[in-house]
Amino acid sequence: MMSATFSLVLSLVALCTAQQATFEGYELLSFDVKDAREANHLRELGEQYPELDFWLEPVPGRRSNVLVPPPLLSEVKSRLVVRGLPYQVAADDVQAIVDAGTARTPVDEAERKRATGGYIIDHTNYHNYTQITGDGNTSDRPAIVIEAGIHAREWISPAANLYFLEKTKIK
Repeated sequence: MMSATFSLVLSLVALCTAQQATFEGYELLSFDVKDAREANHLRELGEQYPELDFWLEPVPGRRSNVLVPPPLLSEVKSRLVVRGLPYQVAADDVQAIVDAGTARTPVDEAERKRATGGYIIDHTNYHNYTQITGDGNTSDRPAIVIEAGIHAREWISPAANLYFLEKTKIK
């Protein structure tokens, strides 16, 4: 019991002190892997530099992508040139992509949509809990919480639940 409590407290401390990862200066490199030799060279590169994050494993006949942190960029690119592995820079500013994906709907736009009876959730922007529920105080009205898309590769669950919510919205 004591170790479980200690683990819980330690987890809470870690969670409270955790910071959001940033990807300033990171680049996403893309490869058209032609044969087993190229795939093996890329795998060896990944073993030599564990900081590399392969989004798609190097497999002959397929495209492979790797996220490269800033301190390794010049070294990894020069190693690729020496090995004769052509690459394309798929994204030279990964942080800009992350920022665009977490853009918030402006408060005035949300209020305008709420006032005209339109949907606040436009499915293209991230919305925090307070934006969805209003002031966050649900004690004066009943609330239903539906969780969807909890796992990384669930794609139909969020869409189906949003469809369900839109169709059952009480006016």
